[in-house]
Amino acid sequence: KDDSGVQPKRSRVVSNAFDSSLVSSSSPPQLDNSPSKDTHNGTAKTEEIISEEDLSTAVRTLSHMVGQVEHWSDKRFKALRTVLHSLNSATSTGTSLTGQTSDALRDGRYHFAVYCLAEMRARRQVPKLGALQRWVRDCDAASTVNEYPIVLRTLDAIVRTADPALVTGAPAAGTGPVRRLPDWRAPEGFGEVSESEGGGVLKEGVGAEDFVVVHREKGENRRPPNHFDAVIYHSKPGAVKLATNRAATSPAISKHSVPGVPGCFAISNVLSPSECRRIIAAVEAVGFSPDQPVRSGDASILAHNVYWLADDEINGTIFERCKTFLPRSV
Repeated sequence: KDDSGVQPKRSRVVSNAFDSSLVSSSSPPQLDNSPSKDTHNGTAKTEEIISEEDLSTAVRTLSHMVGQVEHWSDKRFKALRTVLHSLNSATSTGTSLTGQTSDALRDGRYHFAVYCLAEMRARRQVPKLGALQRWVRDCDAASTVNEYPIVLRTLDAIVRTADPALVTGAPAAGTGPVRRLPDWRAPEGFGEVSESEGGGVLKEGVGAEDFVVVHREKGENRRPPNHFDAVIYHSKPGAVKLATNRAATSPAISKHSVPGVPGCFAISNVLSPSECRRIIAAVEAVGFSPDQPVRSGDASILAHNVYWLADDEINGTIFERCKTFLPRSV
């Protein structure tokens, strides 16, 4: 305290966040590694882990320390350094470049992620498919690009690292990491229903009894954890009838390349409108299940799906119609 008896603000912030015995202790604090209370699908509510007041105090204290890094080596902060190191070790994916990239993207440290990706390219390291999918998801470029332009550069770096042959050369000056192409529009008549194929939904007796459950994965075991189980259905042979021989008047099956996306194409007229209606009727008979990751916000009425493992009869018919347009190997 000073002569007026008022405690300085800086000291008050630190003492609020950490007990004086912890700050001055020379021995590392003992961390409680016991599992948190299971409250919902294997995860504990954050307010049961730490109160809102304690969390706010910790954030305020650490934010204050960011501006006082010259004092960080003081032995008074040894216990704090130990706790932060343990926390970082517990939450880190690893010390490899792949792990460091994952940690950086998860924390929104895009500049460091770009640095790690450049180092991976220099060492000719290619990420595994799982890491690539996780990185693209964590970037969330579609919803964050306006707020964080660096996100597009990060996504560009991810693609260059995952498949160097796909993206060659540096971006043109002044264009940024993404070259925008005109919107692709399907050819005229693509997906239209002819008058002869119109009418109501043709259920033709398709019901839930034509499907069997072949696998159920608990919500807490899904990746990421979900509020709901994942149920996979398998259709019995003949559950959904597709024409073995297409009518002579049926529109020709055609392939349409998508410009600007190497190897991407669309195939039209594979299924007739009536066959599409039968497939829709089948999944509606089974019923759509809600799908909401635990870490997401409010549930969306659109987040419902059906996992359908189609039978060989359906798969074989569709493949026969498309195989002329498919590559011999992938």
